[in-house]
Amino acid sequence: MRTAAIRDLRTRFPKLEAWLRQGEPIFITKRGVHVASLVPAPAAGKRGAAVDFAAQMKRLWGEKRFSDHEARQMLRAARDEEEG
Repeated sequence: MRTAAIRDLRTRFPKLEAWLRQGEPIFITKRGVHVASLVPAPAAGKRGAAVDFAAQMKRLWGEKRFSDHEARQMLRAARDEEEG
């Protein structure tokens, strides 16, 4: 892992950017103390696997279909839990 001072962000950013493009994370320091980390962004065009929400729902609930009233009750209960 590379290390750079906060001042380097202003004065040597092209060098730091090159490190990031090579996939290297960078520790940012201020007066020798680690204050932040810069990590490379995920490669452009690469996406994570798509989530199949319909399959998840089928695994959880099978063929059960909820009425509007049941769905509202579950939503109300979930909100009450969060506030509780």
